[in-house]
Formats: sequence, structure tokens, C-alpha cells
Amino acid sequence: MEKFWLNQILKTSSYIYRIKEKIRMAGNLATTLLCLWLIIVEVYFFLISLPSYLFIKKTKGLPKEEIKVYKLKREISFIFLFILLFLIAIFAFLTLTVAPNSTAGQELPTAIESQN
Repeated sequence: MEKFWLNQILKTSSYIYRIKEKIRMAGNLATTLLCLWLIIVEVYFFLISLPSYLFIKKTKGLPKEEIKVYKLKREISFIFLFILLFLIAIFAFLTLTVAPNSTAGQELPTAIESQN
């Protein structure tokens, strides 16, 4: 199963590279559409690579300095992820609890009529 996910990650990474090469050579409209497609593919890439990043902890044969750097990068990623989720939760809470200025059932002001 691990080989399957590794192959998916490598294939997706290769596909992303090919999209970026097409963007470099494309015209205006094609560039816009390819950029939107690239965003979708990058989200997919994030979703398939996240489990391997979170759960695979192979450190055999690596120098201690590389292990420390990897752990530091991983901790920074987790901190950023939790801060991002916290900010999204706050934003969602604020947008759901703050009542907008309701004008339901009220007549909106009309233009001032000129007096003759």
C-alpha cells in the first residue's frame, strides 16, 4: 500500500510539472484556465501527500542534523496548520453570529422628490 501512495505522489508531482511547463508556453486565456486547473491538482496533491507526511517516520540511516531539520519543519507545519484552522474557525464563528443590518420589511429610502 505504501508503494501505491508513493507512486501516486510521484505521478502527481510529474503531472504538476507538466502543467507548469504548459503554463509557461500558453497564451492568456489558456494560462488562466491552466492556473485554475493547477490549483485543483495542487489541492489533490496536498490531500494524497498529507498522510505520508504525517504518519511515515523513517529516519534510519539519516544523519542526526537532517532528522532535527525534518522534525523542525514538521513542527512548524503543524503550528501553521493549527493557527490556520483556528483563524478559519474564528472567521466562521464571527460571520455566523454577527447579524447583518436587516432591512426586511422596511422600505428603502427613495430619491428626494423635487418641489415645484
